[in-house]
Amino acid sequence: MSNYNDKIYLAMRRAEATGGLGGSALANEIIAILKPYYQGGDESIKVAIVNRIKELKKQPGVGFSIDYLKQLSN
Repeated sequence: MSNYNDKIYLAMRRAEATGGLGGSALANEIIAILKPYYQGGDESIKVAIVNRIKELKKQPGVGFSIDYLKQLSN
């Protein structure tokens, strides 16, 4: 699980360094990072990923679309 957290951290650092916070590009990149873990994971992994997204949504500069669960599933 820490593998995807490390990837999210790096994506957020890159976005911060390049002024990409606040845009949908960061959220889309995070969805792309999480998607294989979500699709290949059991129910506990899926719950952990959804909870991680909920945490990220509270942070300034990270905005997910309302259909992020659909994006993870497709």
